[in-house]
Amino acid sequence: MFNLYAFSSESVTNIWAGVGAELWAVPNKPNASVRGKAAKIPIPSFGVLYAGAQQSLTTPFVFVERRDPSRIEKEVWHGDWALPFRIKPLGTPRKMLSATDAKLIMPSFTRLTTQNFGKVFRVSGSYAFNRCDVEQADWEILLDRLAD
Repeated sequence: MFNLYAFSSESVTNIWAGVGAELWAVPNKPNASVRGKAAKIPIPSFGVLYAGAQQSLTTPFVFVERRDPSRIEKEVWHGDWALPFRIKPLGTPRKMLSATDAKLIMPSFTRLTTQNFGKVFRVSGSYAFNRCDVEQADWEILLDRLAD
């Protein structure tokens, strides 16, 4: 299995802001379970952003530092965001891979015998910092389709 983490945003504007700032975070006041999972992510690890309104994967990235458990990010996005961590984006939101297309071309959907996008890419807020159930080949497809 491949250590890949997916993070969702309903706003592509928020994705652009995070990519530009080379920073990502989760909505303020994450529960203890989310905080614990965030602390266990090895550096470097790999991630991908998900544009909820477009139902598309976009912008693969590398985690370049652990999340900051005490810092609240107030400058990149509107409102307060928790557990911010530095990323190195490998693309921009200009490129997207729809959930429909991902199900057709990514090996993990076949391996898991599912067409349920959420079973492979855990993109709902409650799954923040949960590893996705993907293979190296899936990451290579993401890089091919989404990286600059």
